Formats: sequence, structure tokens, C-alpha cells
Amino acid sequence: MSSNSDTVTSIIASDFALAFPAVTANHLVACETAVSITGSSPNFKVNLSRPGNGNNGWTDLTLNLGAAAAGNQCTAVGGAGAAATTANRPWLQYPWGGGAAINPTARATFGVYKGNKEFIYLRENY
Repeated sequence: MSSNSDTVTSIIASDFALAFPAVTANHLVACETAVSITGSSPNFKVNLSRPGNGNNGWTDLTLNLGAAAAGNQCTAVGGAGAAATTANRPWLQYPWGGGAAINPTARATFGVYKGNKEFIYLRENY
């Protein structure tokens, strides 16, 4: 089955939980960037807003796919967001470490890597 066969899965921006680790090197705090989703199934595109000058650092994004959501959402720039929601699609979780199935997580960085101005950071997994 190709990924183009899935035309009904729904994912919205509030399904993503963002964590902003409070460490000295991370100058990005809660909701200085916001998630938005464009496109439709199976071609969703996750976008993060530009956090502005002096806000270099990172955030960890987790797509809530289980029956219960965890973490806070950032669908608008500003103070800490409300509780995240869940897409409630547990069959899309995967046992990444060989144990129980978990939600996919990624780290987005801002102002840490220099180079091509078209990309903040690009990494492809196969």
C-alpha cells in the first residue's frame, strides 16, 4: 500500500506538542514559534513560524497519535499554549527503540546552523 492510499487521516496543528528545554544554550522559550499545517492527507506539510532575532535555540515536536494527548500546543506565538490534542491514530505509532510503540518526535533548531538561507536545518530519514 502506498502512502497515497491514505486520504482520510486527519492531523491538525494542536495535535503537536512542543517542548522548549530550559537549558542555558536554548534561547527559545514557550511558543516563540508556532505550528501550522498546510496541505491535506496524504501530503501534509508542517510549518514552524520564525521566532525572531535573538531567539536561537530549539524545540522538540511530538505528534500525539495515541488515545491520550500529552504536552502543550503552540498554534499561535505568545505565552505557553493550551494542552495539546491527539489525532488518536495509535496504528501510526512505531516501536522506535524496539519496545512499546511511541509517538514520532523531531527537533527543530533556529539560528544554530549556518549555510543556505533557504533552510534552517534539513534532515531526511530513510
